[in-house]
Amino acid sequence: MALVRLGAQTPEDANPEAAKLEGDRLAKALEFEEAVAAYSRAIQIDPEFAAAYKARGIARRRLHQPENALQDFDQAIHLDPEDAESYFQRAGLYVTLHKLEAAMEDFDKAIAKKPDYALAYAARSGAKSQVGDKAGSVADLAKAQSLGYSIPRLRVSGNVQQAKLIDHPRPVYPREAKAAGITGVVRLAAIIGQDGTIQNLTLISGHPVLAKPAMEAVGKWVYQPTLLDGRPVDIVTEIDVTFSLSPR
Repeated sequence: MALVRLGAQTPEDANPEAAKLEGDRLAKALEFEEAVAAYSRAIQIDPEFAAAYKARGIARRRLHQPENALQDFDQAIHLDPEDAESYFQRAGLYVTLHKLEAAMEDFDKAIAKKPDYALAYAARSGAKSQVGDKAGSVADLAKAQSLGYSIPRLRVSGNVQQAKLIDHPRPVYPREAKAAGITGVVRLAAIIGQDGTIQNLTLISGHPVLAKPAMEAVGKWVYQPTLLDGRPVDIVTEIDVTFSLSPR
């Protein structure tokens, strides 16, 4: 006797591709919990659907579920070991988990599978910067740019960025300014490069006598590099330098 399924059958019930497409739509709308449910339906229909595991891993990473995301990336790579993006995604997760050696191995594999993978070079540049391989970081970033990668810029408040300062020589207070009792704040617009060094400074406000020593000092400041999804980014921020005659 044949079994009859009651109720309307949706495309996702029978078609894993349709379920994944629905998950992609939800993920694009930043509805990640619903996206995970849709990708899970796709996997239930087709347990060997590597792309669905990868997509679910990305969504779970956005939901801050690293262990579940890692399991999904592992399965995606098991099912499709030639997919460069799965290695790239797992590498990015390893970076956030501070497992840089494992991340580097996966970035290497992603690039081996896809030698023109600009994002992988950019992300590996960030990982190399974290382990102190400055020359390797610079080389990877240059390679990424040669492949068309454009470095994103992230705007960060001055207070937040100040916490990342690792070297900040103080400005020299001009004698003539001290003698004249000139005090105040010099505000600068800054672009901080991927390696944490100052790339550009522009004066926003402040006394002209104080502006030059402020810019000379800040130009030598070094910050901890900033990564976005495992990739190095430029930082756009404002820096205040205070000149005061009172003890600090």
